Amino acid sequence: MPNWLSSLCGAGFGIFSGPRGHERPGPSRIQLQSDGFADRPGTQLRTGASVKYFFALASLLVSCVAFARPVPVNPTVTANDPLPVRVLDCGGSIIKNVGDRFGGPIGTPRSNGSSVSFANGGYNVSYDTIEAIKKSQVGDHVFVCLMHIPDPDKCPPGDVRGRIYTVTNLRTLESWTLPDSQHMCGGA
Repeated sequence: MPNWLSSLCGAGFGIFSGPRGHERPGPSRIQLQSDGFADRPGTQLRTGASVKYFFALASLLVSCVAFARPVPVNPTVTANDPLPVRVLDCGGSIIKNVGDRFGGPIGTPRSNGSSVSFANGGYNVSYDTIEAIKKSQVGDHVFVCLMHIPDPDKCPPGDVRGRIYTVTNLRTLESWTLPDSQHMCGGA
């Protein structure tokens, strides 16, 4: 029997008699004869141990299969989803650009704030440097959810700024919640 198997099953479950091998088979012992291992030390099984051995291997097989299952994914979310238009709608996209709020490199001494744009036309901006955006890269897949739409009665006609999105970078698993503009509707 290979060492890895005896250490996996024998040590963990107490099935094999171990390296001593000097116990004699008696009425309470069975000896393996079918595979030629009967003459080797440590191959004697206790009564009922073959059943334990079978169940140990079966449970090991079941646990391996259980952990090998793929993670369920929502098939309706893709990297090419349009920007959500209703509060609590979500969709997937890809990061198109990462930078400061003026489009320069983020994190340099002269940079100011953070911004990120998406392949579906979405955009987030902040006056602060957002670490989750700083760690993001062009091409990262993201999950974008619309969280807030300003009251249209309080905004000038045609001014749709101020939508707030929560975005999760699927590579880093970090999220941020930011508006789509530096100013809310009706602002500067």
